[in-house]
Amino acid sequence: MTEQYTEFIAEASHRLAELLFAELPKEHLEQVQCADREAAQVLRLVGQEAMRMLFAGLVAEVTEEAKRAGYKVERRPTIRVEVLFGPIEIQSPYVVRQGSGLRPVKEKLKVTHATRTPAVERALSDFGAEESFAHAATRFHEHYGWEIGSSTVLRVVEGVAEEAEQYLTQRFAAVRRAYELPEGVRRGVAELLVELDGCEIRTVVCGKELVGETNEIKRTRETAWKEVRVGLSGRLDSQARTFVAKLGSYPHVCHELFSAAISEGLSPRTKVIGVADGGHGLREELQTQFPKLQFILDKSHLVSHLYETAEALNLNERERRSWVEEKMERISSGKVLAVITELKREEKSCHRVRRLADYLARFQDAVFYDEYAARGYPIGSGEVESAHRYIPQKRLKIAGASWLSETVNKMLAMRVIRANGWWADFWRQRQSEFLAA
Repeated sequence: MTEQYTEFIAEASHRLAELLFAELPKEHLEQVQCADREAAQVLRLVGQEAMRMLFAGLVAEVTEEAKRAGYKVERRPTIRVEVLFGPIEIQSPYVVRQGSGLRPVKEKLKVTHATRTPAVERALSDFGAEESFAHAATRFHEHYGWEIGSSTVLRVVEGVAEEAEQYLTQRFAAVRRAYELPEGVRRGVAELLVELDGCEIRTVVCGKELVGETNEIKRTRETAWKEVRVGLSGRLDSQARTFVAKLGSYPHVCHELFSAAISEGLSPRTKVIGVADGGHGLREELQTQFPKLQFILDKSHLVSHLYETAEALNLNERERRSWVEEKMERISSGKVLAVITELKREEKSCHRVRRLADYLARFQDAVFYDEYAARGYPIGSGEVESAHRYIPQKRLKIAGASWLSETVNKMLAMRVIRANGWWADFWRQRQSEFLAA
């Protein structure tokens, strides 16, 4: 901050404090604790008027520049510009010369009617990335003192979300280039954790169809639940995590998870500890992306399979618990093959037993839970399941929400950038690109 600003702040602060003090009732000096709200309202109005004067001065400057180039002002329409302190109105002269015209405010200042400053767009995105667009509009009004409609919030946030998706793609692409560096330059970490899990988000497809002989157009709306997959990567000795989230196939999500792992220290020498459930194709795709993978089947999912089988055997509650605990104790200690053999002897009695035996055989090398715990490896995917609650579900699964499929990944990109701590960097880059354009 320059010395001129420092001097202005000192002078303006002194004057504002005097005014606030004069308004305090002498018999209720404790009301000083409420004075900051009034100060904020005054400062908002000061900021709004200062921005109006700043824009007006620049409008006059670029208009005079056009006049010196031989242009004449034909008309002076008024346009609205939304700055963080509130909307302002300025002139946007249309100037002409030898039959051709231009708008110097648009050309020089990049300002047109209904322009919103980057600070306004960021504030709307801060709220819209966390709450419904209607609630975001309410929160904006509460915090900044002027109103913007929910439909405007929607348009702004979805536009920013599209840029967020591009930012994420570019950032992960840059990270992947680091993987190719020689080991002497980038050795990487010895061990790294990755987790992956899915949850369902309601999507909607809107269309039109012709009805009856009159060919009347009827709008249609079909909803469907689609799986959003969330992944994380991080060092075993750290709480820091890099997240990914995507509505897409395992190959697409695991490709981004690979990039996230690189940002956490993945190198060709790194052993990857992958924890996930037994979803079809999930383990196989993780192995494709991470050749040095130690896959661990999420323990709670295996326990659920055991309880479902015990229930199918018509065991009572006490017997079910005993049956499951006995099986889990032996499986965890490394006796999974013996358990599989026993189940295969019993499979004729219940098809669910056969399914469990096949399931265990498929993951027989991924259930040595006692050994994993001794090495300090997680044996459950609870961390990524928690990430589902605060990355996709907190925003995309609010009551009544339905999303166009093409919008889901854009909104997820915003949520991932915030969860990864990249939000400030995204806005710095966005402003740099705006100024360079």
